[in-house]
Amino acid sequence: MTAYHPQCNGMVEPFNQTFIAQLKKYTAEDPDNWERYLSYAVFAYNATPHTTTRHSPFSLLRGYELHITFDYDRPRILTLPLNYDAYHHILTQGQLKMREQIKANLDAAATVSKEYFDCKAEHATSLSTILSF
Repeated sequence: MTAYHPQCNGMVEPFNQTFIAQLKKYTAEDPDNWERYLSYAVFAYNATPHTTTRHSPFSLLRGYELHITFDYDRPRILTLPLNYDAYHHILTQGQLKMREQIKANLDAAATVSKEYFDCKAEHATSLSTILSF
């Protein structure tokens, strides 16, 4: 395999699977016009929190969650006019807090993955047993 194969990048392949599954849902009735639905699939992907980070790609990039007009379940935050320095401070503090949360979420996901791998993995008794085959 070379670097030009998506299988070589651990993050690209899961994204491709998710993205293709989304496009299939959008294009179920009209598969020949899949390019018409690309922007919708990208928007949905970027607005959806990921399982491991528990944050959306949009919020990781921008520092705040995307508020959609038809997203009625989310509480609305009343925003007051702020000066640039106050806004910058609030945004920076939010990003620092988000990084801490993401690190904790990634550590928890890694622990779960390790436990799953360890229960499925076969353990060799010794190096001599491995080399004797």
